[in-house]
Amino acid sequence: MPDLQELDAALPALLRRGPAEVLAEIEGAQRAAAAAYPPEPSIIPPPEHVYPWGHRWWWRFLAFPCVLRCGWAHIEDLVRDDLEPFVMRIGESPREEISQGISEHAVLRNVRRRSRIEAAIRRHAAWAHVEQEPYRGRGEGAH
Repeated sequence: MPDLQELDAALPALLRRGPAEVLAEIEGAQRAAAAAYPPEPSIIPPPEHVYPWGHRWWWRFLAFPCVLRCGWAHIEDLVRDDLEPFVMRIGESPREEISQGISEHAVLRNVRRRSRIEAAIRRHAAWAHVEQEPYRGRGEGAH
């Protein structure tokens, strides 16, 4: 059985980077996270993965359940927006323009998805939970 010195000597050879490099990377990520802006507030609860009846197991759906746990959830098809084609104009620097076009499309797709989810949650709250504390007095169309 190898002793601790042999393991300490072998460990850096097994890793692509040494323990000091890994620790420095972790500490750098922690500093960056502490200095970053806080996440944007949202009414969207954490999603749950679901597989609705009649769909293949790899067809990913997310359920965004009511925060009051009444049993309602907005089901979001993760593949739906990916199937929509998009057009990019390619000019003199195609590599940069393709990368930028894909990034812009991804941002737009996420904005649309977030808007759909928030609208569904607001409609549900206005319809089903109008008398409960977080929603009292807001009525239809309130934010």
